[in-house]
Amino acid sequence: MIVVKDIDVGRELTEEQKAMLEKAKNAPLVFDEDNPPLSDEQLKKFEKVGNKKRITMYVDNEVIEYYKKMSEECDIPYQTLINMCLKQSVKAAAHLDFIWNKPA
Repeated sequence: MIVVKDIDVGRELTEEQKAMLEKAKNAPLVFDEDNPPLSDEQLKKFEKVGNKKRITMYVDNEVIEYYKKMSEECDIPYQTLINMCLKQSVKAAAHLDFIWNKPA
């Protein structure tokens, strides 16, 4: 619920207005009652975006479905899971072993 009250800055505040301001000062910031603040545990699941770059790429449906299913099981967004797997390959200096026939 959002409450809007006009305050005439030229007048001294009423006791009701002072009480409202005191209550507001001590209330937690919640901008949407349907979306309460995240817990510390939920916040830990986020990664800083610092060195990330947005790209567009085509990915096979079976790959997307696999990561979406995994996402539901571990409560991590599927895009983050894909990035985590790619990052793990980079850190391990993994060499991919496959044969790719480039389309004509």
